[in-house]
Amino acid sequence: MKKTTMIQLLPMLILIGGILILSGCAKAPKCAPLPAKWAEAKFPFLEGGCINTANDQKIFAVQKMDSFELSGKYLERFKNEGWTIKEVKPGSKLVVFKSGKQFSLNFVTGCGDNCSNFEIKFVALPKKLVDVPSLIGKSPDEVKNIIGLTPKKDTEYDSKGAHYRTDKYEFLDIDDARADASVKFKNGKFNKFDFSLMGLVFDTPEELADHFGIDVRGKSTDKGSMIGYNDFPINGVTVKRISIIQLTGTKGYGGFALYMEE
Repeated sequence: MKKTTMIQLLPMLILIGGILILSGCAKAPKCAPLPAKWAEAKFPFLEGGCINTANDQKIFAVQKMDSFELSGKYLERFKNEGWTIKEVKPGSKLVVFKSGKQFSLNFVTGCGDNCSNFEIKFVALPKKLVDVPSLIGKSPDEVKNIIGLTPKKDTEYDSKGAHYRTDKYEFLDIDDARADASVKFKNGKFNKFDFSLMGLVFDTPEELADHFGIDVRGKSTDKGSMIGYNDFPINGVTVKRISIIQLTGTKGYGGFALYMEE
């Protein structure tokens, strides 16, 4: 009796493998779920895409679609949902922002015909950046403890019989998104808070002010690129002015300033 060789068994093994695949015993790699933080931020992940790896800051995914078509579909989706378009490079890159959040999408072909690998980065500001009312009357060291950061740079000078100091704080510097502030002091006490955003905006002045612990709803009739609130009462103290500024080239707001005096 002849022994069966591996070469003789090969056609049968191939047939068995094909049957197992058709029957669902051999499955495609499982797609990861959209992280909760991304779902909360309402990232519009397109149907048919597969997330390979994901965390709170970055997603790697694949989609059976040409990179130009895929980037175009995401651009259309973001526009329909009211996102501000910061940068568009068809088939390559798309950067959008809204309500203190930014998504940066980078598209790469390389997984076959009509297929795109792509990376998405997510940046979002905390719901409260600084409780600005708590800075009133405080010294530079007290402000540093409240903010919880070490100033990157500080300057000091004397003018007209008063001593002035400015501390610079950086809250965020990631890729296309930046948030920083300067805190000014007069004679050792808090005098001004000046905050600016790049690559991130808020839809309304009220939404931006909320991030600094201040409710400005219904307290100004100003309209346009700069909203002003004069002689604003905070915790029994009257602040000379609060200004909220529209980010150039957008409909959103990215600047906030509070002055104890002009």
